[in-house]
Amino acid sequence: MEEKNAPVIDKEVFDTFFHENYCKLDYENVKQDFEEVIQCEVEELFIDTADFAKITKKNFIVYLRSYIYGEFEAITEEVFDSLNPEIVDAVMDISSTMENQDEITSIYWNTMEELLKNFLGQLFDEKIDAMIKNR
Repeated sequence: MEEKNAPVIDKEVFDTFFHENYCKLDYENVKQDFEEVIQCEVEELFIDTADFAKITKKNFIVYLRSYIYGEFEAITEEVFDSLNPEIVDAVMDISSTMENQDEITSIYWNTMEELLKNFLGQLFDEKIDAMIKNR
């Protein structure tokens, strides 16, 4: 009896799967949680050596405390995962069974990175910039 071959999952196959199944997120999905993270003094958000006069939208992420950035990252991932469980399951399956998993699933990682960057940019525009100016 002939054994069936497992389907080949390559970057193109995964990209197609991702596009067909992706439920988009927007800032409204994370806004409340992001704003809860910054419910502190502005100095607590940034590293001690941050020069507030030089903090801009383009560079503020560099000055965020690592655990603060990690909270934003975790929120984004949690919301993404809850809206896209099939994609997350596929990424986990690929990660545990294939050698070139990062290449295959790059659209997932790039999307997560882009979402986080965009969400933080909106948070800066809506809240953090004013916090810095009013300190």
